Amino acid sequence: YGKDLTTMQSDTLMVLHIPADRKWASVVSFPRDSYVEIPSCEKGDGSSSSPHHFKINEAFAIGGSNGKVGEAAACTIKTVEANTGLRIDHFMSVDFSGFKGMVDALEGIEVCPKQAIHSEKARLDMEAGCQTVKGETALGYVRARYGIGDNSDIGRIGRQQEFMDALAKKAKSKLTSPDAMYGFLQSVTKSLTTDPD
Repeated sequence: YGKDLTTMQSDTLMVLHIPADRKWASVVSFPRDSYVEIPSCEKGDGSSSSPHHFKINEAFAIGGSNGKVGEAAACTIKTVEANTGLRIDHFMSVDFSGFKGMVDALEGIEVCPKQAIHSEKARLDMEAGCQTVKGETALGYVRARYGIGDNSDIGRIGRQQEFMDALAKKAKSKLTSPDAMYGFLQSVTKSLTTDPD
């Protein structure tokens, strides 16, 4: 998403923990500009990168230099594991066009910004107050960083987690509507890449 991109990009990185009893779940988001040690990773051309200190989202670009999401995820997983001590069992990657499709299939998601948001980078102009967002506006809302609050990744993370929670609740509420769920699941399957398990 964006212009003049030559590599795969990672906009958001979350780790989801679901315990064995499946009674709760917790999510931790990593600010994409966090400087971490990126270990050596295989690149798409058969070579390997050198370990170095850089922003965490670069791991996705290194591993995905051949355009394969699974290999991009592998370098990101290796980086998260090396910097946190966590063991990552599985991954899911959602592309932006699919994200918009999921939101649109649910007829939008209600958000309630406390202040107006005007972000040229996120292509977003929103007034304050509750409103239902779809398509590019929904995408801009979860991507916006500049032009809202303190312009930080922490503020964006809060909005993203609130939005994903609202999306999950709305999807759950539509389980009895086959048309809505069909469109939602079609968007999910078109945009989701996971590990084989």
